[in-house]
Amino acid sequence: MAGLIEKDIRLMKCNKQALILFLIIGVVIGLQNQTFVLGWLPFAVSILLINTVAYDELDKGYEFLMTLPLDAKMYVREKYIFCLTGGTVSWILAAGLYMISEMRQQMSVDMASQIPVVLVFLPVTALLIALLIPMQLIFGVEKSRVVVSGVCGAIGACVIAFAKLVKTNVLSAFSFLNQMNGWILAGIAVVATVLLIMLSYAFSVRIMKKKEF
Repeated sequence: MAGLIEKDIRLMKCNKQALILFLIIGVVIGLQNQTFVLGWLPFAVSILLINTVAYDELDKGYEFLMTLPLDAKMYVREKYIFCLTGGTVSWILAAGLYMISEMRQQMSVDMASQIPVVLVFLPVTALLIALLIPMQLIFGVEKSRVVVSGVCGAIGACVIAFAKLVKTNVLSAFSFLNQMNGWILAGIAVVATVLLIMLSYAFSVRIMKKKEF
């Protein structure tokens, strides 16, 4: 697996210009809109990380990789470790930009009150990766973009429909969450995220095993 990780790191070095550009844009955005950078930077970096799957697929790359002492399960496991680790690092950078921007605008910042705002984007990043990796394996880079756009549109339509159905604001419909202990909510979010990642991983392994090399 170490060889696969090194391969992906070298692939990312080939895209270092894009990574540097994303970091510069993240700094600019962070100075203007602190919260937006928490979602934008991990999302942009995660897309680059997941694109390593597309590079592996080019020029019969899968066929070559499967001649090495590894199997489909190990390949998929490496992708999840690599992408989740990279996504976490990008989230840490985004969180740092967020805190720096907050401190620039305010003389004193209540760090404790900012932690929930920052932490909520970590499981979102992990869920994004868990969604995109199996889609990348099934559809490839071009088709997966169309599918993801369709899924995002469907989710937005469902939220709007739900808001109209209950004739109230979506957030107020879930106002009971405000009454729950923050640590309980965090625990529920962690457990749900881990379960969904495990489900995504199992699905991706099944997809990879069905591919013909």
